[in-house]
This record gives sequence, C-alpha cells and structure tokens, in this order.
Amino acid sequence: MKIGLFGGTFDPVHDEHVKIVTTAIAELNLDKVIVLPAYVSPFKDRADTSSEEDRLNMVRLAFDGIERVEVSDYEIKKAAVSYTSETVTYFNKLYKKDDLYFIMGEDSLKTFRKWNRPDVIVKNAEIVVCGRYGSYVDFDAEQNYFDLHYGKKFIKTDYEGSSVSSTKVRTYSRLNIPLGGMVPEKVGKYIKEKNLYGVNDYTEYLRSVLTEKRLIHTANVVTAALIKGKELKLDSEKVELAATLHDHAKYLDPENYKNFRYKGIPQQVVHAYLGAYLAETELGITDRDVLDAIKYHTTAKAGMTDLQKLIFTADMIEDGRDYDGVERLRELFYTEALDVSFKACLKEECEHLAAKGYELFVETLNAAKYYLKNK
Repeated sequence: MKIGLFGGTFDPVHDEHVKIVTTAIAELNLDKVIVLPAYVSPFKDRADTSSEEDRLNMVRLAFDGIERVEVSDYEIKKAAVSYTSETVTYFNKLYKKDDLYFIMGEDSLKTFRKWNRPDVIVKNAEIVVCGRYGSYVDFDAEQNYFDLHYGKKFIKTDYEGSSVSSTKVRTYSRLNIPLGGMVPEKVGKYIKEKNLYGVNDYTEYLRSVLTEKRLIHTANVVTAALIKGKELKLDSEKVELAATLHDHAKYLDPENYKNFRYKGIPQQVVHAYLGAYLAETELGITDRDVLDAIKYHTTAKAGMTDLQKLIFTADMIEDGRDYDGVERLRELFYTEALDVSFKACLKEECEHLAAKGYELFVETLNAAKYYLKNK
C-alpha cells in the first residue's frame, strides 16, 4: 500500500489542510492518509496552543466523510514534543511492507532542514510538498539541497494553495469575521460554539467605527504582523494591539475632538495621529511603542522601533492590498529581514507620492533621509 502521513498543530485545521490531503491522495494514488495532530510542535509554545482535545475534535470534523483518510491520536497520546523523525520511524516499522509518503505544505519545506533529524525522515518516507501562495520557496534550490544532503528529491504536487493560515483563521475569529472559505463548515461551528479563540478586546468597538471592508483589512494587517512578529520574537500582545487599532480612527472626524491638534498634518494621515491620540486618551493605552506604531503607520518617521516598522510594513503588504509592485514587497516581507521590506515599502511610498505630485510630509521626509540615504 501507499500510505501518506500528514501532521501539524492544526490550531485550527483549515480548508488548505484538507485540500493538501485530498490532492496528495489524487495525484499520488495513495491508499490512505493518516492525519496526525501534534501534542505540541517543536516550533510552538504549548501554552499558546488550544487543547489536544479541541484540536483533535476539529481535525475529525474536517476530515469526516472523506475517503481514504484516517485521523490518528498517536502523537497526542505520546504527551510529549512531537518530532516528525520519531513519528515517521514508528509508522515505517508499523507498515514494513508499505511505502510511506510524508506530506507537507510549501511553508514547512522552508524550515525542513532545521527539523529534528531530517535525514531520518527522508530515509523512512518519500517527501511530498504541496505549493502554497505566499511561501515564496525556491524549489530548484531546495531540490538541489535535498539531492546533496539526502541523496534523493522530494515530490512536488501540482496543487498551489491559497494564503489561508491558522493565524489568519484565529485572527478573523477573534474579530468576529465569518470564517467561510477558510475552514470546513463543521469546524467553523465548533470554533464559534466553544469561543475557542476568544474575542479581541476591541472587536465591538471596531465594529462601531469601521466598515466591514476596513475591518477585514485590519484583520489582514494583524495576521501579517503576528506572523512576522513571531519570527522577530516581538511581544505578540503588543503586536496584536497595535495592528488592531492602527486604523480605528479612519472614519472619525478630528473636528469632534477639541483637544486634538492636527494643523499641518495631511488629510490622508490625520487618522493615524488621531488614532494614537484616542488610543491614549479614550482607550487608556499607555505603551508608547504601541501608540507610536499607530501614529506613524502611514507616514513612518526617523528612528523607528521594530514594532513600528512592522505595523507600517504589514499595512502596506497585507493580503488584501492590490497595487503594482505589492507582490514583490510581500515576498520581501515574508522572506527577508524586516529592515529590507520596511525600506522597500518606504521607498515605494515616497515614489508613489512623488508620482502623484504630493509633497512629502515632514515625518516621511525625515524617514526617507534616515533610512534611504545613499540607497
């Protein structure tokens, strides 16, 4: 038999997980795929992960009724860090006469060489990779690495998945945005009924001041910022807070706030300054880094912190943005150091404003002099 193994934290399982499995079954003619929720991933903090019971329940709901798929609690029952090398070795012994295929998404391929004993994984199973929009993997380079270090190549399916991620699902859920098109219907109901990911403290407030379209933009900025912020080891609560409130004053009239001074601030960026002002005076936020991330998310400024650069950049590249050059900026955001994508976004903004005939606001001009000089 040809048996596939597909593991992950699945917090939560989403539509792309299901499509990866069904694609592998169809393209490789697998007899079955065993889906394995992890007890805890080596790359995640168990304290920040939903319970094993909830994640297992969601995986069972997601794959219910799909032929040739079996959900296993093997890794959960081990009650220890889930190393794929150990799991693949176990199933190779269990199915001695069968051929094993370990299935992963393109995003996992990028870090595969850093996994525990990748050589053992490759020795015990064929590696199957499904493409995913937004992962930006150089497949030729990875194939050469596999050939050089493991003496074999991985199998690349024809499937190209969307940018849906568990982080995005959790963010949308916390902002009470419908999850249709991201998770199987039964999983969506489970998440909602159990309030699995809680509610963002500002969900009700944002819904009172933003349009649905702007709320989705906000959710996309939060998602991008959390993904990159984790890589940068930034405080996730501060990242979520700054990203959540970056546009909260977008449609508020500054004339209604008598103590807010905005003379000399361009109309297009007043909302950012008003947003920081109201976050401090009305929402009670005292963290200066968060307040400045909100204040300068449109203009930038000289001497920004990583959090401030992150919100500025995430706002420009979030999934909903669609303008000439955004794909290149998005790729830089997810593949390069933050400073690389931040400077590229700042340069893009300066060039865009110049092309429109706008004079650069003083803070943007200072930022350009500070970060882009001699570039």
